[in-house]
Amino acid sequence: MTHGEAPGTTLDTDVIVVGAGPAGLTTAMEVAASGAKVTILEKRGEPALSRAGVVQPRVLEFFAMRGLAEQMIAKGKELNGIKHRNNVGIWAGLPGVNYNLLDGEYNWILVLSQIEVERILAARCVELGVEIRRNAAVTAVTQDAGSVTATYVENGVEKTATAKYLVGADGGRSAVRESLGLAWTGTEARNLAVNVDAELPFPFPADGKTVVINTTAGWGLCYPLSEQVTRFAVIDAQTMLGVGRDYVVDEESAFQSLERVFGSDYGRPKARISQFHDALFRIETIRRGRVALVGESTRIHYPASGVGMNFAIQDAANLGWKIAAEVQGWGPENVIDSYETERGPAIDDHLDNVRSQTAIQFRFDEETVALKDTVMNDILPVPEAQKVIAARLAGFSTHYGDGTGLVGGRIGDQPLIGGGRLFDAIDASGYTLVQPAGAAAVQGGKHLAVVQAEIPGAEGEHVLVRPDGYVDFVGDAPAVAVRIQELRLL
Repeated sequence: MTHGEAPGTTLDTDVIVVGAGPAGLTTAMEVAASGAKVTILEKRGEPALSRAGVVQPRVLEFFAMRGLAEQMIAKGKELNGIKHRNNVGIWAGLPGVNYNLLDGEYNWILVLSQIEVERILAARCVELGVEIRRNAAVTAVTQDAGSVTATYVENGVEKTATAKYLVGADGGRSAVRESLGLAWTGTEARNLAVNVDAELPFPFPADGKTVVINTTAGWGLCYPLSEQVTRFAVIDAQTMLGVGRDYVVDEESAFQSLERVFGSDYGRPKARISQFHDALFRIETIRRGRVALVGESTRIHYPASGVGMNFAIQDAANLGWKIAAEVQGWGPENVIDSYETERGPAIDDHLDNVRSQTAIQFRFDEETVALKDTVMNDILPVPEAQKVIAARLAGFSTHYGDGTGLVGGRIGDQPLIGGGRLFDAIDASGYTLVQPAGAAAVQGGKHLAVVQAEIPGAEGEHVLVRPDGYVDFVGDAPAVAVRIQELRLL
C-alpha cells in the first residue's frame, strides 16, 4: 500500500475513526500519540451506559504502557472500594479461575465499568489533539487508491470527511461494514442472558468475591459496579432459552427471573435492564483497502467471561500503531497487512472459546448441572487448568508468532538497569530496544527508544519490542541493527 493521498484530493484529517467506544478511542489514542491527525465520528451524544464491567490483565498492562493503568485503578477503587480488584474469574459461568497464578504485576481483574474506561480514554484522546465529533452518524464510506471518504450526518446536516485511512469501530450494526458490503458468517441467537444493574449495595458478605449460582433453575452472577450499584446477570432456564434474538425482557420479567434464580427480587429496586443473546458471527475480512474494522464491528458473540471489551481493545492496540506507521512512513513495509494476519486468527480462537463456554453455560438439565459441578469443584481448582484458562481470558496467551518463544509473544514489565520500568519506555510512537547489561549503547531516535534490562529467556540478547508490547526480534547487536534499519526506525 502506498503512502499519501491521491493527486488532487484534499484531506481533512489523517485518520477517521468511526465510533467512540473503547476500541475506537484506543485506536484514535494510538494513532494520535504518534503525531498523526485523527477525527472521531460518533453517532451518540454521550457515552452509553455500561455493558462491560471489568478490565483484564493484558489490557491493564497495555494501559500501563500508556500511563493510564494507575488512573483506572484509582477510579475502580473510588467506585468499588476494596472490591475493585478481583483475583478470581469465571469461565463458562463457573467461578474459580485464579488469576494469581499468572506472571506479572497485573495478575488480577480490575472491576471498572465500560463508561469509566471510555471517559478516561476520551480525555487522553483530547489531550493528544483528537477531534471527537458527537451526534455525527456515518452513513456511507467510499475509498480509492489514495484516500477514503466518510459521509455522515451531524445534527441533521450531511457532511463528508476525507482521510488516508478509516477505522470502523461502530459495533455490531456497523455502517462502515455495511458500506463495504462485508458478509457475516455464523449462527443466529437461540438464548438470552440479562443484566439487572440495581441501585442496591452489594447484598452478599463484603468479602470482595463474585457470587455465582448454577442450578436447574438457571445461572446467576452478582458483583458490585459501585458502592451503591450491584450487577445481577441471570439466565432463567424457564424463560430465556430457545427464544431468539427478538425476545425482549422487561423489568417485571427480569425481577421474576431474579427471584427464580437467586431466590429473591431484593425489593425490586430501581434498575437498568440490558440483555445479551448468544448469536455468533464473524466478518469475512477485518480490512479492505484503506478501511479496517475493530471490536464488535468484526464479530458478534455472547459476552462469555466478560472479555469482549478487552478483546476489542487488543484489536485497537494491534491496529493503531500500524496505521500511525503507515501514515508517517516508519515501521515494516505495508505493516497494516499484518493486522489481518495477526488478529484474524486471534478472533477465530476467541470465538472458539466463546462456543465452548456457551455450550456449557446455557444448559440446565440435571446431567449438565452435575457436569458443571464437576468442572467447578474438580477441574478448575487444578493449577495447570487454571493457568491455561486464566491466560486465555487475561489475554496473555495471544501470540503473533508460531506460538512458542519470545518473538511474537507479549513482553512483561521489567526493572530497567539504572532505574525505572520497561513499561514506562514503551509507547505508540515507535519501537523499544532493550539492551542487555554491558552492551554498547545504541543511539535512539524519534521512533526508537533504547533502554537496558535483562529479559527472562533472552539473557545477554537484544530484544526489540513493538509499540503494542509484543516482541518483534531477539538477537545479537549486529542482527538487531539490521532489523532496526528494515523497520525504518532511525
